[in-house]
Amino acid sequence: MKKILELEEEFLKKLDKLLNNVERCRTMDNKELVKYLVNNAIEREYYNSLDNFIGVLNKNPKLAKEYKEYGNIREDILKKLYEVLPEEFHEMLDKLENTDNIIAGIEGKAMFKEGLILGVTELNYLSKVGIEIAFI
Repeated sequence: MKKILELEEEFLKKLDKLLNNVERCRTMDNKELVKYLVNNAIEREYYNSLDNFIGVLNKNPKLAKEYKEYGNIREDILKKLYEVLPEEFHEMLDKLENTDNIIAGIEGKAMFKEGLILGVTELNYLSKVGIEIAFI
């Protein structure tokens, strides 16, 4: 029963968010609405690409290797810091790691959007000459 109530609450929150978005869209002019819809589509695709990050790495073994190497270095550094620093600093290390992850996420989101805009606008001439771009 508890799980059902949690699912119902989650559904109601999503429904409320959707209704707020619909209401907000009604007050927008056409230009604002198109901008809003495009930005939401970009954000949705960004999160879809995050969900498939392992698939992206699997397509590029060199990048996957580099990602794993730096991940291991990061883990080694954190492990050593936890060992040498007094326990009262461990919470700060956790906050630093969380903050770095959030910053990296914001940077990735911004670069994803800029890359998409570049691909749609400034590289549109490539389709005119019949060149396809593939990230290998």
